[in-house]
Amino acid sequence: MKRILIVFLSIILNAGLYGQIEFEPGYFINSDDQRIECLIKNNDWKDNPQSFIYMLTPDGEKKEVSVKHAKEFGVTGKSVFVAALVNIDRSSNILRLMSFKREPDNKKEYLFLRRLVDGEVDLYNFEAGNLVRFFYSTGESKIQQLVYKNYINQRNQVAENNQYKQQLYNDFGANNGSLEELAYKKADMIKYFIAINEERGITLGKNIAQRNRKGVFHFSLMGGFTSRNLSFERRNTTFTPVDFGTNLNVTFGAELEFVFPFNKNKWAVVLEPSFNNYKAETTIRSDGTFDDGNADFNSLEVVFGVRHYMFLNDSFRLFVNGFGNYLVIPSTQVDLGPNRPNENIGSTIGPALGLGLDFAEKIGLELRYQHIGNVVISNRLRPASTLGFGGFSMILNYQLF
Repeated sequence: MKRILIVFLSIILNAGLYGQIEFEPGYFINSDDQRIECLIKNNDWKDNPQSFIYMLTPDGEKKEVSVKHAKEFGVTGKSVFVAALVNIDRSSNILRLMSFKREPDNKKEYLFLRRLVDGEVDLYNFEAGNLVRFFYSTGESKIQQLVYKNYINQRNQVAENNQYKQQLYNDFGANNGSLEELAYKKADMIKYFIAINEERGITLGKNIAQRNRKGVFHFSLMGGFTSRNLSFERRNTTFTPVDFGTNLNVTFGAELEFVFPFNKNKWAVVLEPSFNNYKAETTIRSDGTFDDGNADFNSLEVVFGVRHYMFLNDSFRLFVNGFGNYLVIPSTQVDLGPNRPNENIGSTIGPALGLGLDFAEKIGLELRYQHIGNVVISNRLRPASTLGFGGFSMILNYQLF
């Protein structure tokens, strides 16, 4: 079965890689100010790129252009990046790495800045991991950074340098709302710069190149079948290993999914609780005696982790899940017969890998392998371990919203 899973994974990954539409209509402006219409590889960037890949025709040669060899590029109707040599402060917001200086630690860098508002007054941003910086320009002026920095002050407290508010007041005054309430966040900045342009008689509407996007929550009901195997082996003893065999049962539960708003909605985090039952009997042979073993327990399986989608067309998506699986078992025992002490079992955690197909963002079918791990509660007088508790699941999801 493991070999089948590996082959299935290979097929799905290859199909996903070749089935996705990567290049979309766009353009770029080269170093000679020539605008070149082309197809841009749209990665739906969360972090600002340092280069982009384009083709002149659908079957043409793929070429890569760095930030120093293009003045601008864009994917039609979706995103625009402008190349600029700017001062940028990359001071960390992580407490243990935070600076003790209030002033920005600026360095000049060539960057592709994402244009958020396109008007008489333009707004840009730059993201790299947890780092977020905003920039702006007016008319023909150079693009400059809106300064914001977290730092440790003399009282050993986290403080903020909100110089960006003073910059905006100096350039635009206080006619665009209270600067005191203007947060250094994308939604707030976009709203503020739209207001600035509207005061100058420029209605942006759909001319904003990049809107503030948010992630999406989904809630689904799930159900299916689980195939589980439970087996014991007591370490450093002559105790005969016990294998209860494979047990097929029904599972049901719910799934919470949060889809991130970047990389074309290909990444999500998932939390899925489900109810399961394991019930099996076996004959245990040891030292010429035969005993009846019995295992019967209910469990709550809570899987959590990352999902990656691969688009085949407008209706079908493949997905791969990489999960942790927390198995919650009320304190119970497995009966190994009258001649052997029972085994105490309890909650534990293990990995899970899933492969599936999603139709119309509504119905999902998944094959999942779960290795639950060691469910035995060790006894100091009788150390014990499991050979394994786990197996395959076939799961059907139906998205309610």
